[in-house]
Amino acid sequence: MQILCYFTITVVAKPNNSGEVHLDVSIEDNQGGSGHNFSSVSSSSQTAKYEETDYNNNLSLYITIDKTSDATALLKLKLNNVDNQPATEVPSSGITVKLNTKDNAGNWTSASNKKEITVKIVSAKPTYPDKILVKNPDNIKDTEKNAIIEKLKEANKNHPAGAPTFAKGEGEHANDIVATYSDGTTYYVPLNDVTKYAR
Repeated sequence: MQILCYFTITVVAKPNNSGEVHLDVSIEDNQGGSGHNFSSVSSSSQTAKYEETDYNNNLSLYITIDKTSDATALLKLKLNNVDNQPATEVPSSGITVKLNTKDNAGNWTSASNKKEITVKIVSAKPTYPDKILVKNPDNIKDTEKNAIIEKLKEANKNHPAGAPTFAKGEGEHANDIVATYSDGTTYYVPLNDVTKYAR
């Protein structure tokens, strides 16, 4: 993402095994600007910062290590543990992060100078519908999977990041439904989580 203007975007995310959400950030100055050199040092030399308005446990980092090659920095948002274990999902309320940067002339970004971006991070886990009855949970038929997909579509048509597409999983994910968002993020919905059967 480029910090070139003031607006809000919504992205979906699933925490890694350490309970972190990672955002690769690209920071560029406007044409004719003073330029920008990234530094997340917490001092007078700091040139970029972030503010979590809905969530913050003071363990997040804004660094150049492990970023993608075309990014300026990597923002690691550390989620609070759940039952003493790393979080596996973004909180249902989502996380709002405001990113700011300072140019070489010493000007911090703000809404007035059009260099501020607000990112709303929501869970990649789609909304689950009421469980769907299947005849045999160990051998769910394609027709039953198609019905599950339609229910998932209906439950997620107003997803804050845009309605994902759903498809039957294949190979190692044959027992999942695959949700895919417009940015390419995928989430595997276990069929056992959205089905039930008559005993």
